[in-house]
Amino acid sequence: MSTLQEQIEARKDEAGRKGIQRKAETIARHLGVDRKPQDGSWHVFENSRLKIDVQDKCARHDEDYASTCTRIEYDGKAVYVWSGDTRLDDRTRFDGIVGLTSYIPGDWEQALDALCQLSEGRRASAEKAAETAKTAQTALDQEAERKRWGL
Repeated sequence: MSTLQEQIEARKDEAGRKGIQRKAETIARHLGVDRKPQDGSWHVFENSRLKIDVQDKCARHDEDYASTCTRIEYDGKAVYVWSGDTRLDDRTRFDGIVGLTSYIPGDWEQALDALCQLSEGRRASAEKAAETAKTAQTALDQEAERKRWGL
């Protein structure tokens, strides 16, 4: 029989193998709402059963500070929480809790997988559109340059 700490480490490994953090970030950024905070990024995806909240804060008041938190709720219950913060000053670096602090496997993971596929499709479409726009802008810039030089 394994100890509680070994069971927790196994659960953390399971979440890592399943890529839950990456999936949550992908869904929140591509399917969620950008809350546009002043000091970082904050994306929230929410439907009738699943809520994904991903926050990255870059600074807090007069100190150098970084904080990251990902929280997934299913039917109002927290099923995944990843958090970490770092504070920097002239002499030292202080790290707070960093990493996975809660993970409860369940049916919500199927919904997460389906949403991740959808969001990756949207991300690919957005990247393709951005590349097309960049190519078109380059052609316009070159044409303007030709006109300036009578070429």
